[in-house]
Amino acid sequence: MIPIHSLANEVQAAEARCFYGFRVMMENIHSLLIDAYIKDPAQREYLFDAIETIPRIKRKSVEWALRWISDQESTFAQRLVAFATVEDIFFTSIKARAHARTYLLIGRDEGMHTDFACLLFSHLKCRRHHPEVVKHIIGEAMKIEQ
Repeated sequence: MIPIHSLANEVQAAEARCFYGFRVMMENIHSLLIDAYIKDPAQREYLFDAIETIPRIKRKSVEWALRWISDQESTFAQRLVAFATVEDIFFTSIKARAHARTYLLIGRDEGMHTDFACLLFSHLKCRRHHPEVVKHIIGEAMKIEQ
């Protein structure tokens, strides 16, 4: 899971803070789903440790996503765009490799996380000042996916 606490700690709206708490609960349920549907212990461990064991995911999660999301030099809006990119672009790319039923359940939730990040971004007063940065963030993510 990408650390959401940095975004949740910065947002002031009670509704957004509540959503981020709910998101953490959903991520815990996702872990339980994987545990329930993936019976092979070695495969389950491989998936739980994907950030460390799968080079492509490590590159996405550690070298790209965490760089943007944890970067205190980036604005809240930039980190929010990076978070939405992780939830949408990166998660969608694992669809073909995932257990179909598990993906459907988790994918629905990840889509909701993306939608919320986009909604929150649309309410930011500074959003119009960052079109090139938004394109840059999404462009970097797309390059990794190729």
